[in-house]
Amino acid sequence: MLSFEQFVERSIDAGTDSELFALYQSVLKDYGFDRVVYTLITDHPSIKKPARHGILGNYPEDWMSHYIAKDFEKIDPVIKTTSVTKSPFIWEEMMETGEWSREQRHLMAEGSEAGLRDGAAIPIFGGIGEVAGVGLASSAGGVDINKKMLHVIRAITTQFHFRYCELEKERLANTSGAEAPKEIRISSREREVLHWTADGKSDSVIAGILGISQDAVKYHRKNVYRKLEVSERTMAVLKAMRLGLINPYCLR
Repeated sequence: MLSFEQFVERSIDAGTDSELFALYQSVLKDYGFDRVVYTLITDHPSIKKPARHGILGNYPEDWMSHYIAKDFEKIDPVIKTTSVTKSPFIWEEMMETGEWSREQRHLMAEGSEAGLRDGAAIPIFGGIGEVAGVGLASSAGGVDINKKMLHVIRAITTQFHFRYCELEKERLANTSGAEAPKEIRISSREREVLHWTADGKSDSVIAGILGISQDAVKYHRKNVYRKLEVSERTMAVLKAMRLGLINPYCLR
């Protein structure tokens, strides 16, 4: 099984979205998920792509054809939940806790019959109102899903999404002669806050290490979010790693 750091390195080496998706699929299989679908829930002006369900994926073709023919995207509980929550979630728990219509419950039951069992979803929120998500499932079932697993997959999925967007931006630049992206600069204090955030430290612990208030920690992190055009910690850390702003191998 690839470590997260190995996945990051190999994803950077991927030169096409198909190579990247194949790598992503191989990692998910190690966790028991052999079915995956990647969806742009909102328009993504940053890569000039409209909202689209299943932009990449390997859900059963007959199910996808049926899904599209029935226009299930408009009522899909997974998509609706992904749009409003930033945390990974399990489909079964979503159905148990939500108030869903008979049609929505029938949709989920049909998906299970089509070979989408033990499902989970990973929301991805960009910094400019862009929302994407990944649906995961097992054709055989029997996946023991736990919170720790989902959060590891979330980090891998966020890297997958960022790298996909990078490849799309590179493609657009090559076809349109667009200017190279601007250089991102962060202050030494912002780098320190990112450094300890990547190490998993809480705001209170970071404040103690740096000798500043928790409000100051939040202030510097907010500035980092703005500069990196992201909306939460995991995305900030991953983007900073890719841009060389912090080195995950040099955490003290």
